[in-house]
Amino acid sequence: MSLAAPRARVRLAGLVSLSFALATPASANAPNRHGKVVLFPFHSDDDAISNHVERLLRAHGLEIMTGVRPVDSAEQYRDMATHLMLVGYVEGSVRGTGAKARVTVRLRSGYSGRIVAQPTFGRSGGNLRRELGEKLWEKLGPAVTRICKEATKPRKRSRTMLTIDAGTPIETTPREQPRESPAATASATAPKPKSSTTSATTWVDPFAE
Repeated sequence: MSLAAPRARVRLAGLVSLSFALATPASANAPNRHGKVVLFPFHSDDDAISNHVERLLRAHGLEIMTGVRPVDSAEQYRDMATHLMLVGYVEGSVRGTGAKARVTVRLRSGYSGRIVAQPTFGRSGGNLRRELGEKLWEKLGPAVTRICKEATKPRKRSRTMLTIDAGTPIETTPREQPRESPAATASATAPKPKSSTTSATTWVDPFAE
């Protein structure tokens, strides 16, 4: 029997295995590319760092929602995540300036309402924006994977009422017209007096001398 046929089968099997490996995701725990998170303004920031973080998160497929004010407790964060269909929240703070600037980015779970990751960048004293671009997803990616998984679990709503400040409320009722004073109302409704002026007609006798 010729050895060419078995070798051809081995090569073919190897190519099929390699193609399957390339087509299969490296991990079944890949982050949810359609997760929505709220990005709060960073403390002591002129929006340059938070805007940079927003661009980096969008580049990894996350939907970013802004213009929402933070709440006070983990329970309220859970309720807000349920109402707005969020997987989590991103917030942060900036300390120092120039080469001494440090930024801490905090990731909060929408399911638990608690912070699950808070890496700090800028400790090396290099370019802060470059360091964020290179290491932000490396530090937050695994935590994003976890909160995206948690977001698929059933959630219980609390008994407290939550008010979400996410923009200017729309006025749905007509404004009340200003009330007039009783004197003005009486003046407008009182009947107008008739004029006392009458026209008089004088009769003249045509046969009078």
